[in-house]
Amino acid sequence: MLFTLEIAAEYSATYDQYVLQANGRPRTTDDLVWVATQIAGKKINLYQLDLDVSARNVEAVCFANQDGSFDIGILSGLTAEEERFVVCKEIFHALLDREECRNINLFEHVASTLDAQDDLAVPTRAAAAEELAVIGALEFIFPYSAREAIMAAADGRIDAEQLAEQYSIPRRLIDTVFNDDSIAFFRQVMPMLERTGV
Repeated sequence: MLFTLEIAAEYSATYDQYVLQANGRPRTTDDLVWVATQIAGKKINLYQLDLDVSARNVEAVCFANQDGSFDIGILSGLTAEEERFVVCKEIFHALLDREECRNINLFEHVASTLDAQDDLAVPTRAAAAEELAVIGALEFIFPYSAREAIMAAADGRIDAEQLAEQYSIPRRLIDTVFNDDSIAFFRQVMPMLERTGV
């Protein structure tokens, strides 16, 4: 977990250093691909898949190729905000890639990921990698430091619609990052990350 947050912090800092941002506009996935390519040496190919996401549990796929490159296929039917988050999540799969965490059986991977949402289930490595990619993407797109500042200024009243628009992320993710469990979890974990010097 800390490794994921360290990677997100590292790429956020690199992004902010090298990418010109106009008035704090939302971070873009195109620029994240550039950072991952130039700084991490990852070769990432993005593709649109002509498969509609609306009736599926899968929004994208990430394939690790034998030459070390990654092919990321994004299904059609996503909103611009959903696509941005999904692409970012898949890039984090590439950044965090470990062979032992891969599962090429898509049906099995989806089933194990859904099972991992049960509090009593022990997630497979692939399911854990899925959650870590989500955490990395969220931390890159909507960093904890920004969420903490918003909470401090909001006095308990979060305008989820406005934040979703400001950070260009799906509305459902605002609910995810501001739920009590998520807030409590990050308040415990982030001081540990700061002690590592990130």
